[in-house]
Amino acid sequence: MNISARIDVLEQNAYTQISVDNPSDQHALDLLARLDGKRSTIFCVVTENGAEFVVGGGPERFIIYTAKSDESVQDFFFDMSLDGTTRLFIGSQPGDYLNSMLFPKVETEGTC
Repeated sequence: MNISARIDVLEQNAYTQISVDNPSDQHALDLLARLDGKRSTIFCVVTENGAEFVVGGGPERFIIYTAKSDESVQDFFFDMSLDGTTRLFIGSQPGDYLNSMLFPKVETEGTC
């Protein structure tokens, strides 16, 4: 299956995308690690049939969702007991996201 990985990057006051076709696992993780909530705010993997896996936010909290080619979306929740919202920049846009949807940054070694 062919996939592409994309990340937004702020350069000279405008967001552009870096896109990599069929990235290695390590290359995809390296792009994902660039999410800082300011210069890079969204990472997306797109399959050849149009399905997307998206991680947005940073640097300490992230949201995760999937979108299928039929435009259905599946949000992932981290802790349903958390109330309130947190403002994050995702896709270069500010938004208030449910705290129950926010995943904390986890440092891992040797994941691939």
